[in-house]
Amino acid sequence: MSASLHKVFFEKLGDESFDDFVKINIRLHNYPESVIALKNLKAAYIDRLVYVRGTVVKVSTVKPLVMQMDFACTKCGTSITRDFPDGKFSPPPICKLHGCKCRTFNPIRSTARLIDFQKI
Repeated sequence: MSASLHKVFFEKLGDESFDDFVKINIRLHNYPESVIALKNLKAAYIDRLVYVRGTVVKVSTVKPLVMQMDFACTKCGTSITRDFPDGKFSPPPICKLHGCKCRTFNPIRSTARLIDFQKI
């Protein structure tokens, strides 16, 4: 949920205001619906906010997740910005400069926008 809020702030407020929101923690207290046991969590709850209680027994390490990065065309040097809303990293398919049509790009790592990501 925090990654979603980071994305919303990034899209709505732009580059300048996004830096003010370094870390967002969300905690729901007294959520009105009843607690659902994990064994009762079925497909009917897809796309709904549910409240479950349990003990976490395994977590992954915190890793950086790239949300946005610029790529430089190897032929003409044009910089192309790519967004990765779901975290799937993929370079641009083709250069946007009229007449270039190059398909190889170098990532500009200094322009990467990262958030912390962890599987629970």
